[in-house]
Amino acid sequence: MRLYHWKQWGRPRTRRRKLLALGIGRDEVHMASRSRKGHWRVSRNSIVHRAMTDVWLHDQEVPDLVKQWESIRYPDGPKDTVGTA
Repeated sequence: MRLYHWKQWGRPRTRRRKLLALGIGRDEVHMASRSRKGHWRVSRNSIVHRAMTDVWLHDQEVPDLVKQWESIRYPDGPKDTVGTA
């Protein structure tokens, strides 16, 4: 999901502005926003992870894929494995 947002931000100027707004320092913002690495690699960077926290992604109404998978895989909730041995 961070990759999606990173691509949406498009230009380095926009990425810089957004990262600064999310509380990342100027030196680190420059390293991330001007990186020549690919979108996928930068989206996995620690700077981007500190800016786009799980809470921030939740506030952006990004669906939680783990919870969706668990609800599909275990529709009745997790099975009780205690005492079944």
